[in-house]
Amino acid sequence: MKEQKAKLGNKIKGFFTMSIIFVLGMVQSVYATGGNSGGSTGGVTDIFGTVERTARNITSSLIGLANVIGVLVFVIAMFLYFTSKNQRTVEDAGTWAKRIIIGVILINAANIIIPWAASLITG
Repeated sequence: MKEQKAKLGNKIKGFFTMSIIFVLGMVQSVYATGGNSGGSTGGVTDIFGTVERTARNITSSLIGLANVIGVLVFVIAMFLYFTSKNQRTVEDAGTWAKRIIIGVILINAANIIIPWAASLITG
């Protein structure tokens, strides 16, 4: 029974880790498809402008969703931290809370750094 609980716990940890990696990958891929917003002629400029606006909208939505999910999971971790009588659960909840905080900080930092770096590259 304990082995099954440990396997389930590892699956849950793996799921959260993979979901964070997925969200970060989606943010990076959206920025990578931003396109060139100038230098073209005719309707091509409109296409690249549309792609850039769409990428920014998707990125802001993903970052907002990641923040909401991060806060919800952090609240669950803190609930387990403060209400559990099992020491292992308390330690796991504390480490997950730290991971969530670091993940949300990295996602928001990427939201600041990537547009700044893009503006430096485009001039």
